[in-house]
Amino acid sequence: MKKKLCTFLFLLSTGIICSYGQMKHPLDTELSKTQRLYQENKVKLIKKYWFDCVYDIVSDSNIVSSSGVLMNEEHLDEKGQTTLFKSFIMIDPKREPGQTSFKRKEKPYLAVSFQSKYERDANGLLHKWMVLDADSNIKIRRLIEHDPEGRLIKYTEYDGEQNIVKIMEVREQSNEKLMTIEYDDKGQILLQTLLVYASSDKCFTYSLFGPKGELKTLTLYYLNEQGLIREQVFFDYIKYQKMITENAYNENGYLIESKTRAYQTDSGETLYQTVKQVFVCSENGLVLEEALFSPIENKLYVVRYSYEYYE
Repeated sequence: MKKKLCTFLFLLSTGIICSYGQMKHPLDTELSKTQRLYQENKVKLIKKYWFDCVYDIVSDSNIVSSSGVLMNEEHLDEKGQTTLFKSFIMIDPKREPGQTSFKRKEKPYLAVSFQSKYERDANGLLHKWMVLDADSNIKIRRLIEHDPEGRLIKYTEYDGEQNIVKIMEVREQSNEKLMTIEYDDKGQILLQTLLVYASSDKCFTYSLFGPKGELKTLTLYYLNEQGLIREQVFFDYIKYQKMITENAYNENGYLIESKTRAYQTDSGETLYQTVKQVFVCSENGLVLEEALFSPIENKLYVVRYSYEYYE
């Protein structure tokens, strides 16, 4: 769950969201909405404080086991689009078992450092995504190509040694369908995807196929009247698992709660149930705090957001 959330937030913060023309993956639409929200309010996310929690049976309460802060430095162009993004994480050491108040016994240490740089074309579309290593050497991570109408047609990913890792090409796209294929530098197919939209059911189906065309995963996205994801059903045909996520929004269309439960489809065993995320938003929709709860309502972690306004 945390890995999924971290990936989602990473894409959001770095702006690596690619447009497929009129046909977009529903998660891309959700992320684009957040990006527009940042631009409309002229804010940058500069800090995220998080607190990992454990449940103390003796005191019958949640206590902080460790804490940290993710600090962002974002450089924008005149259109409010990211050109340089720096991020690093400071983590406080874990608490001793049974400790009821957090007392720092050593200085926080740097856990992760990350820098990204972006180049856009004349239409403002992302053309090149680069990362900077510890010596500030620039490494290309992704080259992106669009057609004259601004639709994504191809991207190439590179590793730290600047070798091609994979190439993705859009093979078919319309208002109802998007098909892509991924292959390595030798032309070997790695993955195929198919995104189909059924307007009558307000539903997206997103399928992932292996090199031989075998179905690996299938995700159903059901939309509400506002076009937001109200339910997401994920099937893993390799691990025989099913995961259901239900979302709730406030009257302004901002996500305030998300619940997830997972099952083993071959045995019916419940893997986990009602893992809940709760979001607190400002009046203009900016997320101020999020919290993750266990199935028995114990708080697992809390994240608090801090923004910086610019002119």
